[in-house]
Amino acid sequence: MRAFNVKQRLLMVALLPAALLAIALGIYFTWAGVRSLDQELRQRGLAMVRYLAPVCEYGVLSGQITALQGYTQAAARQPAVKAVLVVGSGGRILATSGHVSLGADEMRRALPQPVMLVQTASTLAFGAPIVRSVADVDDLFNEESARKPEGAGEEIGRVFVELDPDEVYDRQRNLLMRSFLLVLVGLGMTAGFALFAANRAAQPLNRLVAAVRAMSGGQYQTRVDTGTPGEIGVLEQGFNEMAQRVEEVHRDLHWRIEEATAHLAFQARHDSLTNLINRREFESRLEEAIETVQKGGVEICILFMDLDRFKQVNDTSGHLAGDELLRQLARLLQGRLREKDTVARLGGDEFGVILPDCPQENALQVAEDICRLVSNFRFVWQNQMFGIGISVGLVRIGNDMKTVASVLSAGDAACYVAKDEGGNHVHVHSGDGLPEQVPTRERWRDRIEQALHERRLRCDATPIRSLVASDDSPWQLAELGLSLNEARGTEITAAVFGTIAERAGLATLVDLRATEVALDMLAAARSHDAFPSLLLLVPLSAASIKSAGNTDRLLDLIRAHSCRAGLCLALPEEAVVRNIGEAGLLCAALHDAGCKVALTDFGGWLASFNHLDVVRPELIRLNRSLTDDLRRHRSAYALLRAIQEISVDRGIRTIADAVDDTVAVTALRELGIHYAQGRAIAPVEPVAAWLEGEVLRAG
Repeated sequence: MRAFNVKQRLLMVALLPAALLAIALGIYFTWAGVRSLDQELRQRGLAMVRYLAPVCEYGVLSGQITALQGYTQAAARQPAVKAVLVVGSGGRILATSGHVSLGADEMRRALPQPVMLVQTASTLAFGAPIVRSVADVDDLFNEESARKPEGAGEEIGRVFVELDPDEVYDRQRNLLMRSFLLVLVGLGMTAGFALFAANRAAQPLNRLVAAVRAMSGGQYQTRVDTGTPGEIGVLEQGFNEMAQRVEEVHRDLHWRIEEATAHLAFQARHDSLTNLINRREFESRLEEAIETVQKGGVEICILFMDLDRFKQVNDTSGHLAGDELLRQLARLLQGRLREKDTVARLGGDEFGVILPDCPQENALQVAEDICRLVSNFRFVWQNQMFGIGISVGLVRIGNDMKTVASVLSAGDAACYVAKDEGGNHVHVHSGDGLPEQVPTRERWRDRIEQALHERRLRCDATPIRSLVASDDSPWQLAELGLSLNEARGTEITAAVFGTIAERAGLATLVDLRATEVALDMLAAARSHDAFPSLLLLVPLSAASIKSAGNTDRLLDLIRAHSCRAGLCLALPEEAVVRNIGEAGLLCAALHDAGCKVALTDFGGWLASFNHLDVVRPELIRLNRSLTDDLRRHRSAYALLRAIQEISVDRGIRTIADAVDDTVAVTALRELGIHYAQGRAIAPVEPVAAWLEGEVLRAG
């Protein structure tokens, strides 16, 4: 039954009982008709011999053979009569008509009354005794004679009649044929009615089935016609209500997916703090600008800008003030530029501007206007007023600049020259082989090498606290960062210093120095029994991932220390994805050496989770844009929850970055994020002071 559809099942339910009933009735009435015809033929034969026996009595007694012959011939002319025979008491044949097939034995059988003698496929033979029925005068007064039954007189002969059953058989066959035709007609009419009823009953069900298939195929606007009475009508109404709800849910889900996708795409191209495009998108547009210049006919200039005295705002009023300053400056820059110009935040307090269809003279005017605007701008924060400046490097894209790296190098060099010349100044790149790039890069290289040699790199610790009350982690976490203390008293923060070191080609040496400091801190902490579970995160640059020689030096340094289990090297996700092969080899070697691996800026690269199987990190630090957007966008909350669930499933602990208010702490704790760092967690402090404080608190 499972192989049949509803219509076929309804037909079977309607036709099977009707067919069985029709066949049973046909068989019964056919059998009754055939039996009736057979009884009729028997009764006819018996009736004929009963009639002929008394008729032939006088002829037998009187010997009138001619009369007997007439009787037999008259009887033989009756339908279905084959032969008629009259026999005397001695067995002598007195009269006959037709072809007699009875044998002598049948003729001599005693016949007390009319009976059927023979029944074959071709003949039915009947016989009856001819009895003298006239009584003697003496017998009229004989009491015993008066009590004799009818036919109990003296037998004076016999009469035989043979009938041909073919006519009856023909009638029986006709009866069978008519019965069969009637059964067929009845079944046909029943089948037609059943088919009609099945179609009517299955039609709404088929509509529902087609609608369900359409819904499963993605046609969520599908509806069925209603109006069918009974339970199917309820199903139709219920399906339409369900379909409407599914369509609404699908539309809402589709809208949410589009919103989240658009938000993530926006995040991938824009800076979360200022909503300006980020460095990656800036470089992409810069590449398009270079291609446009190479085709000829268009002048494009680039401005590279770095804020002056920005650190003073951060140190005096905190990072919240610095973030607000960056947002206000972003709006200030956008207000000065044209709609077709591109302004981007390149990182920290660095900005970049692409000026299409702009000669160098006009670009210089724009840059000087920006310097005046920023120098005249006053930033007010909590009853404090700050004045800042901006150093601008102007580069006109020439035909010799065919790569993004060449333009960025020229812009960085020009910006450094402007800053070295006192700041709040515009320096125009000369364009004749980057003459100022080499001395500027060399000056920074000399400064960093001298600082490394003189041990003037300052190491700060950013505490990382657990957000989970029942956390069973044995780690006490902190992130180490190196900054540069210049001889003239100025300080370059860790974020800026890392960028400068990478551009100067010394990022691998700085990474080695940071790793060495971390191992020394772990050795110092190991001597305190109350503080045995320190885990220090040391960020590595992209250069350390790509450099095979640096990997060997790094591993030699790690293996030389016995406290390497407390070391966790943090790799930026973007660099890992871009150099997945080298990153896989480095992480495998670090795991073999006994230290731990973390991923930073996770979730900002919009990459899949496949690289987690290559890196196998113990920790991931989430991109700060996810924390910044936590209160403003539902999609950020959903994305954080998805990352947290996948991380827990893989046994990875998560760290939220840039957590600056208690509201974010509460939301992150609800999501189950394991750790957090930022101004709302703990301030940045020199690593020695932090370690001493942690030891005291642990004790």
